[in-house]
Amino acid sequence: MSPSTIISLFIAMAILAAVPSSSVLAVLARSGASGFVHGACTAMGIVAGDLVFVAVAIAGLPVIASVTGEPYSLIRYLCAAYLLWAGWRMLRSAGPGEVAGDFKTASHGGSFLEGLLLTLADQKAVFFYLGFLPGFVDLASLRWTDVAVVMGVTLVSVGGVKLLYAALATRARAFLRQRNAARSLHLLAGLVLIAVAAALVLPWPWS
Repeated sequence: MSPSTIISLFIAMAILAAVPSSSVLAVLARSGASGFVHGACTAMGIVAGDLVFVAVAIAGLPVIASVTGEPYSLIRYLCAAYLLWAGWRMLRSAGPGEVAGDFKTASHGGSFLEGLLLTLADQKAVFFYLGFLPGFVDLASLRWTDVAVVMGVTLVSVGGVKLLYAALATRARAFLRQRNAARSLHLLAGLVLIAVAAALVLPWPWS
């Protein structure tokens, strides 16, 4: 892979990662309710899922055929159930009987799992990478060093953008906390996670 190809791939993946999506909403919601570290953990879970899809796309169609289908239905519903549970806990933390503060009951591992499952639940992502990557590299002739470069570009570009979103949400959270809006922030974050969960399992006219 030439330096120009690597730079082009990095820019393209960063732009795509910045487009508003369910993963962006999840990072914003987790960062806003629980702080930057939790948002970063969710972002890293998303990146881990993307790396899995990149690896599957590079491995080729036989592997894709073996991992798609019924297993993805289970993953999708598992992810939706987890996000519903997390969203419900956030809504409860915004209730009148709770103290308006940080949402501390979530673990870092739980935030990472949230991002990972959200990404793995999107079966179309692997086909996206299968169509996207050949525009930059020849998947059939990739060497292990090239694979490592593609993985590194994915990690830095997607992870960097998601971390930026986490930082922005954390700054907004600090601004709102100064105005005693913690309850509203938890309420909004809970509703976002529930909406993302619904989007994973409900049929949409345009899907």
